[in-house]
Amino acid sequence: MAKVFLELSTGMGPLIRCLPIALWLRREGHVVRFFSRDHSGRYLRDFGFEPIDIAPDRVSYDDVFAPEWRDLDEFWGSFGFGRLDWLRDRIETWIAALRRYRPDVVVSDIGPLSAIAARILELPFVAISQSCFHPRVPAGTPNFWRPAHLRHHRTRDVVNALLEQQGSRRPIGHFSELCCGDVTILPSIPEFDRLDAGTSYNEVFTGPILWDGLQASSQDRWPSFPNDQPVVFAYTGRMRDSAGNSGEVLLRALLESARAERFNLAIVTGGAGDLPSNLDLSSSNVRLLEWIPIAVAYSRSALVLHHGGHGSCLAALSYAVPSLIVPTHNERAFNAEVMRQLGAATVLSRRTIDGEGIARAVEHVLQDGSLGDLLRGYSRRIEAHCPNPIEAAGRAVLALIA
Repeated sequence: MAKVFLELSTGMGPLIRCLPIALWLRREGHVVRFFSRDHSGRYLRDFGFEPIDIAPDRVSYDDVFAPEWRDLDEFWGSFGFGRLDWLRDRIETWIAALRRYRPDVVVSDIGPLSAIAARILELPFVAISQSCFHPRVPAGTPNFWRPAHLRHHRTRDVVNALLEQQGSRRPIGHFSELCCGDVTILPSIPEFDRLDAGTSYNEVFTGPILWDGLQASSQDRWPSFPNDQPVVFAYTGRMRDSAGNSGEVLLRALLESARAERFNLAIVTGGAGDLPSNLDLSSSNVRLLEWIPIAVAYSRSALVLHHGGHGSCLAALSYAVPSLIVPTHNERAFNAEVMRQLGAATVLSRRTIDGEGIARAVEHVLQDGSLGDLLRGYSRRIEAHCPNPIEAAGRAVLALIA
């Protein structure tokens, strides 16, 4: 029996790919405890997982608005990692918690504090990651479609100063190395999460982990509509996150787009309970849902519209559904650009989005009959080469401690 520690980054995306891995490990006889900073933790508790004994405010990040950034040094520096006193205070709390639990392996989905603590304690470390957070990201920056910028490694230098103070002999060359591990799980396919040549971090492409297990505690019934017009499934994400109130802006634009009644609209907001109070939900062709399983939503929809999340993009490829993407954050813009390059999506700007723009784009995509064969090709590729992604991820964790 192994003791596993799991840290999730914020949002529903990490939950949907981490919780099924935790369930698989538990079924195999291992103990999993976790840490989560947001509402996703309640789902882990609902499934019987115990959080690690650590107060969230002792390892919290600075609350900042950071939709655009050059690279991970700049991004994580804005959350506090560029200040040595801030980082030292949090990592000491983190190390104390891990020493109490004494895990055999640390697993983290974009959780730098876990990565740093694992280096200091010399614990086996598994990262669940994406190519835009990887040192071998194409062209070296999440903005790979734009001219490269000169990097200032101040955040990296702060992390290395802390590692040296703590006696670690494993400095980092760039902050993105903290998003890789002794094993690096990419819940994706190489065509989507592309990597340039370079240092190996024992990458394992498991295929998309698109778990529908939350339906046990959430709505799973597809809504009815008053007509037989095409259904657009839209996922806004949280109303407010590090990209600001982008979810609310997208939600209001979607509601405006529905007034012309050119299509039906099923909107999911992620179940964070943060909806604004003054929404106009009077249109008969709109259904606002807390949550619905991916398999139900994508298989019933003619088109999906979302903010560019990693899981949403891969679900569109898996279920062969065309996408409209309104990226609200640089990571999501990265994903959206990859989808555009694959020919699988149309990308709209979050800066100019409005209801009429969404309506026009929806009509254009629905009238384009060229996407079907391309998307079905990606779907067949995923089905053939990635039949058991959850088990593949779980075995990758266990292989590190066998």
